[in-house]
Amino acid sequence: MFFRKKQPKTPAQTGSDSTDASHANRRKHYRVPHGPTESIRVSLMRESMPPVGGDCVDLSIGGTVVEFDSTKSPNLAVGDTCLLRIRASSQTHVIDATSNRIELYAQLDEYYARLFNRRRQVRVIPGYDIRIPVTLTWKTGTLPTTVHDISEEGLGLRVPLEKAEPLARITSVDVSLRLPKKRSDLLFRATIKSRTHFAKTSLLGLEFSTEGDVQQQFKALRRFIQERLALIQAWNEKSGKRKAV
Repeated sequence: MFFRKKQPKTPAQTGSDSTDASHANRRKHYRVPHGPTESIRVSLMRESMPPVGGDCVDLSIGGTVVEFDSTKSPNLAVGDTCLLRIRASSQTHVIDATSNRIELYAQLDEYYARLFNRRRQVRVIPGYDIRIPVTLTWKTGTLPTTVHDISEEGLGLRVPLEKAEPLARITSVDVSLRLPKKRSDLLFRATIKSRTHFAKTSLLGLEFSTEGDVQQQFKALRRFIQERLALIQAWNEKSGKRKAV
């Protein structure tokens, strides 16, 4: 987590934006800057201290940059803990962020999942009324499940802990998934890149291999993701108009 005071931009600073942005993204979790019309407010809260407000510059699942007014200071030292209450301008739902990522994951709905995106490729949640069946296959077993989130690079799969156990020592799997309203499966080879364990489930992060004749598969994925993003944007715009009335 990083904090900084608001400073007016000088011409020299403006010209170095691209260099600074490149340097800022050299971190474990890719941070997503919000859109130019999207305001994200942050309240920093600590025990026995009044909350301090600021503007969120960018977000990731691993941290955030918060810009405070120059007249206010969070008075934080390295190692201090706090709670960040995060709210996008178009949303009534707020996110209470601490160092506990399990609690953070549990709060993310479809809108905030986009803001806390951890990949350079945009990932989307299929939708509450959409199920994308997927089957993982490896030498000694198979696992049928459904997609939790999807991007052009890979998948997030949430499976019960006991069903994830056989995959503990498996690094590569064959993936078969079927997108909504499609008659045939998409087939990929994938590497298990991450395993996040919760109380009863495990979130598996898979990265697709680009080897072989898979360009048509990726094109189909790209179309689905673009359609989902268009639907999300339309819903957000409609929601914003309703609140403005």
